[in-house]
Amino acid sequence: MPDPPALLRRWPDLARAIPVIHLMDGPTPVEPAPELARVLGVGELWIKRDDRTAGAYGGNKVRKLEFLLADARRRGLSRVVTVGAIGSHHVLATAIHGRDQGFAVDAVLSPQAVNPHVRDQLRLILATCRRCALVEGYEARPQIIERMCAPEDGDDRGGYPIPAGGSTPVGALGFVSAILELEDQVQAGEAPPPDRIYTALGSCGTLAGLAVGLGLGWLRTRVTAARVTEATMASRDLVLQLGRDTAALLRQRGPDLANALARWDRTQRFAVDDRFFAPGYGEPRDDVDEAVALARDTGGLVLEGTYTGRAFAALVADARAGRLRDQNVLFWHTLSSADLTERLAAARALDELPSEFLPYL
Repeated sequence: MPDPPALLRRWPDLARAIPVIHLMDGPTPVEPAPELARVLGVGELWIKRDDRTAGAYGGNKVRKLEFLLADARRRGLSRVVTVGAIGSHHVLATAIHGRDQGFAVDAVLSPQAVNPHVRDQLRLILATCRRCALVEGYEARPQIIERMCAPEDGDDRGGYPIPAGGSTPVGALGFVSAILELEDQVQAGEAPPPDRIYTALGSCGTLAGLAVGLGLGWLRTRVTAARVTEATMASRDLVLQLGRDTAALLRQRGPDLANALARWDRTQRFAVDDRFFAPGYGEPRDDVDEAVALARDTGGLVLEGTYTGRAFAALVADARAGRLRDQNVLFWHTLSSADLTERLAAARALDELPSEFLPYL
């Protein structure tokens, strides 16, 4: 039996109230990056390797899906409907892990700037999901999701909606647990307590979970989250609201957590960094490309330009400004490093794919 997530391990009563499906291979390692630290002038630099959450497909979304897919199963549903851009790592993670757990997965996809990485993601999404709908812009997505969640013949229960990034109070529990996992690793001497964490801010679930987890635990870390989506999708206020909803869910399922949870909203140890979003979602930037190349050539890290590259660019900018000289810094690596070669080789030929997606391929 796999170890439960740190949140449920620390408060066993929650395990009876909050279901989980074990998708992760175990706590992800925390590794030093001394050469990157030296080049950047950072006191110490460590990498939280969430690229290795699961062998089938890693990244930060796996933590959320452990709770989301379990909630869908608890409700007796066999189909999930999710949403993202055509190159969405969240949609692909949901498709792969959802299908492996016996769910049919439908997706609502929106256009984004296209590059070879996005094309590969889209081909894999189309190969793995049961069906995909293409919709321009964000405004129409809720109606499409609602329609796709409606009961079908032989499926009178309908589908379980998972919004962009899996960012619901249930999904955010994955990152409440993640910060407690990190505390366990610090306590075991695997890494020093970080002064700063850098990550991306796309749909608020990762940051909201980290913020609530910091309120529950003893780390005195500040999180800098580089915004990578429109401000209507990602902002300080939206993080705080999702954090409050997540804390309310925990209070409901574990009343003994009330006193500890009262701290998180007061501390608010996070900052939203807006410097790296422009000119738009996934649009190329020279400073982001430089950060991606630096991480690869000096640290052996494979990043991409939409999420992890922008988060690392924020770290690089702060380091070069001298703000991290005496700091223990942790970069939360959220891009899956799973080898998808075989999946890509098995993907359907272009002439078998839905015609509306062909212009992006």
